[in-house]
Amino acid sequence: MHEGSLLAAIEFKSIASSFGNNLNNRTEEALGSNTDLRQAYEQGVFAPSARPVRVREPNFDVDPVFDGASYARRGEILCLRMVRQQLVDGAIFMLSDPEGPEGHFIEPNEELWFERFARRLTYHVLGAMK
Repeated sequence: MHEGSLLAAIEFKSIASSFGNNLNNRTEEALGSNTDLRQAYEQGVFAPSARPVRVREPNFDVDPVFDGASYARRGEILCLRMVRQQLVDGAIFMLSDPEGPEGHFIEPNEELWFERFARRLTYHVLGAMK
């Protein structure tokens, strides 16, 4: 917030176990949160959505890009699509090994690197504060 205006909102998601179930849950949360925020912005408010939402799961073919994709790849695709479809201004996708040394991680996609996200966020905030 700056002078009563929202400059940026950052949401963190992680998955440490039960990758199949948790990836689906994080996907729904990420898409839902971004959709809610965009609608609130367009309506001039930033109140959280409290209305219950009914979920339906009709039987459609799976997008071929997900055929044979690992949970890690599916998460990467989610982040890429949210950025490319402008549901979010930026996203980071990192993978870490819980068995590895503390702080060790990989960023498999340059478009989703932390440095790129941080740079863009910094420019956005500084530009909005002028």
